[in-house]
Amino acid sequence: MTKLYRHYNLNAKQIRVLELTYKFRFITSSLLAQYKGLKSRHSAYRRLENLYSQGYLGKRQERNDHFQNKGSRYCLTPKALIYLRDNRRLSEPALHSMYKNKSIGSAFIDHAIDILRAYLSLRSSYPDVFYIFTAAELSSYDYFPSPKPDLYLNRVKYQKGTNEFMFYLEHDNPSFVTKKRFDKLLEHFDSGEWEAELGTPYPTILFVLGDSGSERRIQHYITDKLSDAGIDDLACYTTTVKALLNSQNTNAQILSSVNQPEKLISL
Repeated sequence: MTKLYRHYNLNAKQIRVLELTYKFRFITSSLLAQYKGLKSRHSAYRRLENLYSQGYLGKRQERNDHFQNKGSRYCLTPKALIYLRDNRRLSEPALHSMYKNKSIGSAFIDHAIDILRAYLSLRSSYPDVFYIFTAAELSSYDYFPSPKPDLYLNRVKYQKGTNEFMFYLEHDNPSFVTKKRFDKLLEHFDSGEWEAELGTPYPTILFVLGDSGSERRIQHYITDKLSDAGIDDLACYTTTVKALLNSQNTNAQILSSVNQPEKLISL
C-alpha cells in the first residue's frame, strides 16, 4: 500500500531548497549559505531543519563525521520526491534514483558534497560566464556519455573556440578508474553521436585530479591514447582539486591542456 504523506504549504524559498537538494543530491548548511550568499550559516541551518522537521529532508550523519567536521548532509526524502514529481518538472529517472538516499554509501555522499564545492568554486571564478548543470539535470539527455559528467558547463555567450565542457571530479579515484572513464569518453567521442545529435563540436573534457603526480600520469595516458587513435580534435584539460578549490581569482589560470601541460590557462 502506498504511504500517504501530509504535504505542508511550502513557500517559494522552501521549494527552491528542495530543488537545490535535487540538483546536488546532498547539501550542508554551510554550503547552502555559500550558494545563497547568506551572511549567516545559522539561517541556512534553520531552513534545512524546518524542512527536516516537516519530513521533506532526511539527514545523513556518519558516526565519525564529527571528528572529520563534515556536519549533517541533507537529502530528499520519499515525501519530497513525491512532491517534486507531482509539482515540478524534474527528471523522473533522477528522482527515482534518489529513493536510495537513505542507504547510499558515505563515499558517494562525500563525492556529491565535493561536486557542490567545485560548482561554487567555478561559479566564483567565472561569474556569469557559464550555465552549470549537474548529473541530475542531465539525466534525461541521452546524447551525453554514460555515466553523466559530474558537471556540464555551457558558456552563456558563445565565442570563438570552446564553449562546452564536461567536468569530472576524479580526486578520490585511483588512476585506473580515471583511465577507464577516459576510454569510455573516447569511445563516445569516436561514435559521432554528439555531433550527429547537436551539430556542435564535442565538449572539452575537464579532469580534476587529487594531486600533481596523478595529474601528470593522466595527462601522459590521455596524450598516448589520442596519439595511438590518431585523434587531434578532442580537447582535454586537467587540474588538481587543491588548485580548483583554493582559487580566489576571477578567470583563474589553473588548468592545463594535456598537449601543453606546462602552460596554465583559464576557461
